[in-house]
Amino acid sequence: MFYRCRHTEEEIVECMSMLGDRNSLAAIHRIKGIKEETVAKWLEKAADHIKQFEHIKRREKAESCPA
Repeated sequence: MFYRCRHTEEEIVECMSMLGDRNSLAAIHRIKGIKEETVAKWLEKAADHIKQFEHIKRREKAESCPA
């Protein structure tokens, strides 16, 4: 998720935390000076990573449970 980003990992994580705390994209832009579009792209990337993680965990669970 952090590959080829101009912002630091710390900045990205902080913005994701701010979204989790219900700050708007506009508020994050005002506070951090990072474009709303940039934060929205990070959020999309994070969502893709979560989906992959969930898929792996479901598959592991299905394989460990006898049918």
